[in-house]
Amino acid sequence: MESLFNLDLQPLLNHQSDLCISIYLPTYKGGAETQQNFIRFKNLIQKVEKTLSDRSLREAEVNALLKPAYELLDDRENYFWEHQDLGLGVFLSPNFWQTYRLPISFEEVAIVSEHFYVKPLVRFINLNQPFYLLALSQNEVRLFKANRREIKGMELGDIPGSLAEALRYDDPEKQLQFHSGSGGNDNQPIYHGHGVGTTDNKNDIRRYCQAIDNGLMSLLPVDQHLPLMLAGVDYLISMYQDLSSYPNLLKEAIIGNPERLLPQQLHEQALPILEKDLHQKQEQSIQNYQNKKGTSETSDRLSTILRAAYNGQIDTLMLLENEQQWGQFDPNHYELDIHSQRTHHSDELLNLAAIQTLQQGGQVYLMDENNLPHNSPAAAIFRYPIVSF
Repeated sequence: MESLFNLDLQPLLNHQSDLCISIYLPTYKGGAETQQNFIRFKNLIQKVEKTLSDRSLREAEVNALLKPAYELLDDRENYFWEHQDLGLGVFLSPNFWQTYRLPISFEEVAIVSEHFYVKPLVRFINLNQPFYLLALSQNEVRLFKANRREIKGMELGDIPGSLAEALRYDDPEKQLQFHSGSGGNDNQPIYHGHGVGTTDNKNDIRRYCQAIDNGLMSLLPVDQHLPLMLAGVDYLISMYQDLSSYPNLLKEAIIGNPERLLPQQLHEQALPILEKDLHQKQEQSIQNYQNKKGTSETSDRLSTILRAAYNGQIDTLMLLENEQQWGQFDPNHYELDIHSQRTHHSDELLNLAAIQTLQQGGQVYLMDENNLPHNSPAAAIFRYPIVSF
């Protein structure tokens, strides 16, 4: 079972086979109703068996392919089916097997295709997006990596642990006054210097913030696309935001002295801010689409969207959540064939667009029909103007 903190779509996005099996089902977390988890999964496996038989696979081939699923059905000793969350995703292919226990519910789905059906996971991935939390005070710096469900402390690396530490290394000649703190760590020096708001103090704090930013940028060279949230008092947050070079620093912060807050308390205050930021980004994407609608920077044509997705040209893709479009797309010749009915050779085209967009760093949002900005199952904002086709 994959950890929620380390949930990585890349293995699913990158995998391709003639037989990629994707199963989603809602699950119960406790009580007698957990028996439904086993029954639902068994019924979906039977649907997959029929699909594979219809594809002319022999019984021995079906049994070999579905062996991990059969073993999961028989796993009653470990109480797998009694320890679920709200939804379960199961992905199976020759030499591939992965299950995800997730805190969101799904409609029952069993799909056999050339790609894993990842579109239902997009909402969870957006909600569960990892983020960094930097808790700042003059006496203490703490850095965390978190998502919706978990928070973990990180080593600071070259980030100074306090104002005193930053200035001690920055200017050995500077005269600082210390005394032992009466808080959580008796050995932690507390910086007195000049009063808050004086010119010298502002300069000291500015140097402190710059040292933190330099250390942070050095510590996180790869993950700077993840949001960074701040926690601290107003003046410190404001100063840090003014000079920070982190590219995805959230404007809204946890305001107040974070020194006495436990990681879980910081986490609880962070989640509403993160959800608000996600909602604002989604609303901004809708507005951006409306502003650019009818230009070469947007499209709601599925053929154009699929071609742009394969070429890495999509910045933001918005999909109708409960819609499916079956067909085939040839990325070599950019030929699209939409099927009136699903066949054994059909791909779910919205899922295909999502896979290619996510693989190349684009953002994907699932929306209901009231929020999607056009009368189409898909709408895209491109990274730059492209020629329509």
